[in-house]
Amino acid sequence: MQTIWSKVKADLKQKAIPIDVVLELTRKCNLSCCHCYNFKDNAELSFVQVKDIARQLRQAGTLFLSLTGGEIFTKADIFEICFYLRQSCFALSIFTNGTLINQSNIKIIRELDLNEVGISIQGAIAKTHDKIVGCQGAFAKSINAIKLLKNAQIPVNLKCTLMQDNFAEYHDLIKLASELGVPYIIDPVVSPKDDGSKDVLAHRLDEKQLFDFYQNELLEQNSFMQKKEEDPDADFSCPAGTVMASISAKGDVYPCIQLPKKLGNVFDTDFRGIWENSKFLTELREKTNIPACRNCRLAAYCTRCPGLAYLEDGNAFGISSIACINAAVYEKIVKQETLNK
Repeated sequence: MQTIWSKVKADLKQKAIPIDVVLELTRKCNLSCCHCYNFKDNAELSFVQVKDIARQLRQAGTLFLSLTGGEIFTKADIFEICFYLRQSCFALSIFTNGTLINQSNIKIIRELDLNEVGISIQGAIAKTHDKIVGCQGAFAKSINAIKLLKNAQIPVNLKCTLMQDNFAEYHDLIKLASELGVPYIIDPVVSPKDDGSKDVLAHRLDEKQLFDFYQNELLEQNSFMQKKEEDPDADFSCPAGTVMASISAKGDVYPCIQLPKKLGNVFDTDFRGIWENSKFLTELREKTNIPACRNCRLAAYCTRCPGLAYLEDGNAFGISSIACINAAVYEKIVKQETLNK
């Protein structure tokens, strides 16, 4: 049964209203993760620039705003920015490594009435996590941040990129989230860097590891394959460029943080003008299928991301290597489960 919110979202998508925007406040970070996709140029938005962006986004119809970095708490004016954005009626979420959240600022964070705080945890134990993020002692600080947020009744979840470096601790990561009493979000895909470098893909899971992960996650939860079995025509089209956008620490507008195709810059052209007049976005919104994928036997299992296709294969409207791998894994899982029934 279609809910009121699902009807609203469908209407927003049809009208291409950017209700959900990710705003990169800074590229500065106090950690150095081995799998980081971000540019290392220390770009950063000033408070004045953030206020200008907020004005533009309000005019465009944005409601949900997610702040990311870099590490947003490296900014001295982070709380001033957050309070301004809340007073501007944005529903606010923040993504952070948590190392700079402590007892002295947790009360301030609680006053922000945030939708969500996502904390990056890259290992179930300190040795693994600290090695991945390149900072000894980071694990203890991040776990402490989760506990402080949880105790302050601030919605918090554990976010992890699953890779070669921490796959052996996959089940322990889930157990850790359970012990902390918080939801977890585990992403098994390492993305190429925004500058086009693919060196980080060496950390990506192999097909056997992907099979093990998806077998547990996709078939035990109300997930992709279950929805596909219930409704083969279910809409899994990407929200990038229709209801979702991102703005970089330099003011560049992208369809999504995962799809760093520059559409324009908010300090040169108003966001709404970029959003409504971009030829790339027009094509992205109108694209209902990928010609090269039209007759693929794995189409029913595909969760193709145009951003990953763009970063890894050079064409947002072409074949995605990782999507093909994932689809083959999904098919194998479904066939195995069918035989076991």
